[in-house]
Amino acid sequence: MQLIQQHPVGHPSWVELATTDVAAARPFYQQFFGWTVKQISPDGPGAYFMWQHQGQEIAGMYTLAGPLLEKGLSPHWMVYFAVDDADAFAAKVKLLQGGVLFPPFDVGQSGRSVWCVDRHGAMFCGWQARQHCGMKVKGGPSTLNWVELATPELDVSRHFYTTILPWTAEERTPDERGIPTRYIEWMVDGVPIGGALQMTPEWKGIPPHWVPYFQVEDAAASVALAEALGGKAPYGCFGMDGVGQLALIQDPQGVAFMIIQPE
Repeated sequence: MQLIQQHPVGHPSWVELATTDVAAARPFYQQFFGWTVKQISPDGPGAYFMWQHQGQEIAGMYTLAGPLLEKGLSPHWMVYFAVDDADAFAAKVKLLQGGVLFPPFDVGQSGRSVWCVDRHGAMFCGWQARQHCGMKVKGGPSTLNWVELATPELDVSRHFYTTILPWTAEERTPDERGIPTRYIEWMVDGVPIGGALQMTPEWKGIPPHWVPYFQVEDAAASVALAEALGGKAPYGCFGMDGVGQLALIQDPQGVAFMIIQPE
């Protein structure tokens, strides 16, 4: 496990669970990942929690309510990317015909945040760190391993994200690693930090989105545990050559995330 002091610009730096039922989400994730939780603001609609792994902050959680619900948001995991200037980042998103859900705002002395959507409506955030770099650990079970975009137009998304972030994109052909559709890997200075896949007709009814992957020791055992805790694994485990065993998990509120048991 690697301790982190600062996330390079463009790297995933934080993930955050927005849920309509914090009381139900807490025991699920505590038992599923072995995380502990720390409340950092008073009870109420604005209450905020930090998930911790081995004493280190790894993700956030809050109650989805008020203006967020009014904007039509449903429970979800949000992915944040490290940026050096949240205001300049918001301007680039708009220039590339994306949207800014909430203009840049300060989160105390922790940093400056901006909530965005890409050209297809997939939500993501930019985080300009000050006193809080974001997740403090990575590498190993129960930590963030990967982030992935599902998009209906891969080439449009490639241009959008490689313009607003210091990314390059390397395409993987559908026959590589058993990938059933077009796929690209996002790279920062030659380091892969995430991916994007082309949505096919089978995805009908599912909106474009970002999803986090969390590492586990045993994907099959994690699927069984999720179901025992009231979650779902609608597709079970599946393997990908050169990658490992994967599964889509839905928590008891229906929020989806991926798990990966690396090869």
